This record gives sequence, C-alpha cells and structure tokens, in this order.
Amino acid sequence: MRTVLRIGSLRFVIWPNDHDPAHVHVFSAEAEAKIELGEPNGHPRLIDNRRMKRSDLSKALKGVSEHRLLLMEKWSKFHG
Repeated sequence: MRTVLRIGSLRFVIWPNDHDPAHVHVFSAEAEAKIELGEPNGHPRLIDNRRMKRSDLSKALKGVSEHRLLLMEKWSKFHG
C-alpha cells in the first residue's frame, strides 16, 4: 500500500498491483472510498463508498480533482 497524498484526516492510496481504470482508495477513520481519476479534462468518479461520511467524501472528490496530475503520475509510476 502506498500513501501518495494526505489531506487533513484523509489518506489517498494507490495499490501497486491494482487494476484499471486508474483510481485511488481514500481512507478516513473507519471508512473507504474508491475514486476513478477520470480523463484529464473530466471529473473524478466515485466507484465505491464504504461508510465514508458525505463531508469526507466531498473532500475526497475535491482532493482528487485538485491533485489529479500528481495522482496520475503516481498511478503511471506504479503501473507503467
């Protein structure tokens, strides 16, 4: 597990041997969401939400949108 970004209490993780499409797992206290990074000019897309509060989910989606370039670089580094 590779934590590639932290925003407040949220931890953004890219698994080294994960599958396409490019996505991150976002963890809060006892919750997880999986968010697709999307196209360069598009929007991130929620794939799965496991008990993450709406407020944290909103922050996670905003974080992916604001840091998409960094997250895409990290995805490419781990997955070729």
